Amino acid sequence: MDPYRLDILETFYKQNKPLTVKLVADALGETPAKVHYHVKKLEKNGILVLVFTKEINGILAKYYEPTAENFVMRNRDKKLDSQMNMYLRNNIESVLDKEFNETKNLFIKSLRECPEGERFEGHFASERVYLTQEEVKEINEFLHRFSRVDETLKEDKNRKEYQFLYTILEILDGIDDQEDE
Repeated sequence: MDPYRLDILETFYKQNKPLTVKLVADALGETPAKVHYHVKKLEKNGILVLVFTKEINGILAKYYEPTAENFVMRNRDKKLDSQMNMYLRNNIESVLDKEFNETKNLFIKSLRECPEGERFEGHFASERVYLTQEEVKEINEFLHRFSRVDETLKEDKNRKEYQFLYTILEILDGIDDQEDE
């Protein structure tokens, strides 16, 4: 849940192909040494996997890719000490803040840059709904099919680029009461 490691993962998803540490570092404008440290942590935790190696100018290049198309952030360990719990919460908040702000800024930029007299189309909705766990799973699976980047689709002239962001979270009992206090 480290925000920098999520940036690394996002680079893999945007490129949609196996990458070396050097390629990721170049994409992020970082040094390979910094990226290497985090890639090794992601590999150790089973989030990235080494898929092949290739010798380039006498150097063995290692190509990695994510082990899953998406990851769920969840804290199921109720025994975490308060310091670790606070660390996890802060990282989750940081990731959410980054993603929501980037999407909000894209939405506002698109709205402002839409030529006068042109049609602007953007959709935003925020609703509270009552769902079963099965319905939540079904919605997630449906939306996930659209959230994977397929670079070959960019060439299709009938397709336009869209920003896609969604959240589904369980509203815990008493959460509204806490917000009002």
